Amino acid sequence: MPSGQVSLREPVVAEQGFLQMQVADGWEVDAVDDQLGRVYEEEPGLDWSASTDSIIDLVSITQGDATMGVFREGRFALAPGVFDWDDAIAGLLGIQSNIDVTVEWGGGRGESTRGRLGDVYVRHESVAVGDQLIGVLAVTPTQPSERLDAEVSAMIASIVVDPTALLPLSHGLDVSGFAEPDDGSSVLELSVVVPPHWQYDEPTDSWVDVRAEAADPEGPIGFLGFYGQPDTRPLDEVATAELEEFGNDWLDLAPDIEQLGDIGGADALVVWEGPRDTAVAAIVIASDGAASLATYIWTPGDAALTTAIVDTALVIESARLPAG
Repeated sequence: MPSGQVSLREPVVAEQGFLQMQVADGWEVDAVDDQLGRVYEEEPGLDWSASTDSIIDLVSITQGDATMGVFREGRFALAPGVFDWDDAIAGLLGIQSNIDVTVEWGGGRGESTRGRLGDVYVRHESVAVGDQLIGVLAVTPTQPSERLDAEVSAMIASIVVDPTALLPLSHGLDVSGFAEPDDGSSVLELSVVVPPHWQYDEPTDSWVDVRAEAADPEGPIGFLGFYGQPDTRPLDEVATAELEEFGNDWLDLAPDIEQLGDIGGADALVVWEGPRDTAVAAIVIASDGAASLATYIWTPGDAALTTAIVDTALVIESARLPAG
């Protein structure tokens, strides 16, 4: 039966607008992922490989013994191109391919595979929409009928993907810098999340650089640096001294200071380069009464990313926190 004759219901929405998909009559929705705000945290230096750990299930539906799932790659920023990703996921699942063709749906382009998975029949499709990788897996215990195949085709064709619905750091690298008090007691360590392709060296002293690697050689390169020192002054005095010594030269616009309060074990504030909503540079300054830590952030042309990085700032070790 032509897919145009398939009756589709109102769309289900996953990840609060990232994906919309209409479901054919007779199919039951088993699960829809409606979470927002999760961060897939990357480990420094870990290469991408196909893994169910980084597959995020978006929609799961069934009709009798047939199942269909839509998913995305959680480590999208480090994964290969869509055709290699499709092959890697097929290999991970053990799909034996009979037919491979190029397809377009969801606003992207990719590959469709018909084959077998053990004793069952499978249809596996993958597309890239922007930097996102989205896959479909439909499974039936017997050769799918024309009707069933038409329903799956119609539902795939109904998929709409909006990558902008995801948070700027829905896939990120957790990095940190530290400061040591004079008395050798617990260090002050602050963590932030940055894009996963940024280059990071494990800290060996109180000054740590974290740099972006521009996809375009002519494009902007981001930067994040931690600078820590022993310090017993109140936070406001620390911030004033930091701005006078380095911060005012770092910022191109008049600073806008926002108090963050306690961010897990130290008092903190952020100095924005101009208004928060348009700032492409910022300095997060934290103090626990024994040490202080300044985190310099620069993401040229991307104020949303600057804000997103600042919002992840969290003290993970401090003289105020119990050991262990």
